[in-house]
Amino acid sequence: MADTLPVDSPSVALAGLMPTAVRSYQPSPEELARQAAAAEHLAQVAAELHEAPAVYEQHGIDIEWHHQLDDPPVPPLLVRPYLRTGGQS
Repeated sequence: MADTLPVDSPSVALAGLMPTAVRSYQPSPEELARQAAAAEHLAQVAAELHEAPAVYEQHGIDIEWHHQLDDPPVPPLLVRPYLRTGGQS
């Protein structure tokens, strides 16, 4: 029951458990460079297709969404023998 009660005493141990500030995600320079290269590549491919990058990106998202809807789940009877043999067919 003592675990559910609020703690009112400001102790050094308790202060060590409390986060001092919430930090937001800061991408590394490598991640920023990767994102910039990906955006540049997307723009180049969209330009080759004579489309705006946003339209090209939305088209890809729509295709993936429809693929997920149309993809039937794997019947359990087909998966079980594969799993029983440890992934070896």
